[in-house]
Amino acid sequence: MNTNEAAEKWNYSAKVIRSFCDYGYIPLAEKEGFRWRIPQKAVRPPLTVERALTLLAMIDQINGKASPDFSKYGISLRAIRNTYDYLADIAWCSKIKWVIEGGAIDFIASLEKVTITPLGREKLRKKELTQQKKKKYGGKVTVPIGPAAVEVFQETEVASM
Repeated sequence: MNTNEAAEKWNYSAKVIRSFCDYGYIPLAEKEGFRWRIPQKAVRPPLTVERALTLLAMIDQINGKASPDFSKYGISLRAIRNTYDYLADIAWCSKIKWVIEGGAIDFIASLEKVTITPLGREKLRKKELTQQKKKKYGGKVTVPIGPAAVEVFQETEVASM
């Protein structure tokens, strides 16, 4: 299928699907000229690349013996489990068996056993480099509204070259 078909099937925009493919987030997606071909059997990524990388960073923190507050990231525990399973399937981290305590998953104890693969580390480094290259610029902009004008402060984030 192409990016438009995947977008419709998975309820993402075609632009997001292209970024998934560019980032290697959809296994076996191949670029043919300017177009991406995605296998029909490909599985819908549960979260965006950015959120998946946030989960990898949390796993890295847990392995460093930190206890991140999952709620501050705005990712539900169900999404964490689904995304972890997806990341393990695409070889960004090792597979584990979930630790069950009192009938519920102990996420910290489970994720302490996860190893981030070299491919996962490469994706984290790429994210860090991208964030380092972004700079914020701001300034006052005068916006005409009928006969009056309003001055607003506008901040823009751009990638530095």
